[in-house]
Amino acid sequence: MQNLLEEILKQCREAAKSMITEEAEAFISDTTSFLNTTRDDLHEWTRQFGQGEIDTDDLEWLMDMKKDVAEMQALKCKGIAKIRIEELQKQMLSIVTSAISSTI
Repeated sequence: MQNLLEEILKQCREAAKSMITEEAEAFISDTTSFLNTTRDDLHEWTRQFGQGEIDTDDLEWLMDMKKDVAEMQALKCKGIAKIRIEELQKQMLSIVTSAISSTI
């Protein structure tokens, strides 16, 4: 019985580590992309503002839109994380069920 529990814990740990690694890589990639786009946008908006192509109101509107995009990105990440946690829970239940079934 002790070996069974140790094996279940080992498999659950591996599943959790794998999920966390995948999610961390996706988060870093998404965040890097957003930051690069934001940097490019700020550079362009600064240029446009300096040349009089946009005014203060335009700049404020653009910044508000960028803030909204950031909030949507955060909500997307939160939703994906919730789904992945539910998937991990199902995977762990499957690990437990399979391990117990194999001992019978």
